[in-house]
Amino acid sequence: MSAAGSRRKSAPPPSVGGVVKEILQVFVDSLPHVPAHRRLPLLTHLLTSVGAVEGQLHTAIGLLLEKQVVGTEVRQLGSTAVIY
Repeated sequence: MSAAGSRRKSAPPPSVGGVVKEILQVFVDSLPHVPAHRRLPLLTHLLTSVGAVEGQLHTAIGLLLEKQVVGTEVRQLGSTAVIY
């Protein structure tokens, strides 16, 4: 092994909480495209599977609130970038 290769620092492995947050973000971002009658069962199943194990309910609520507030602000500015 070369000296340069041994000096390289590998990236730290991602934390479980960070990975769960990324997964939740994908689902939160896709909610506008999910039929209204399927949103609650989808989120319930997702949080039961992931949230209960990792205690990520607060993360999901924060992401949902952020999406709602940011979406409201964008719609008030007259942009059509957010579809609800």
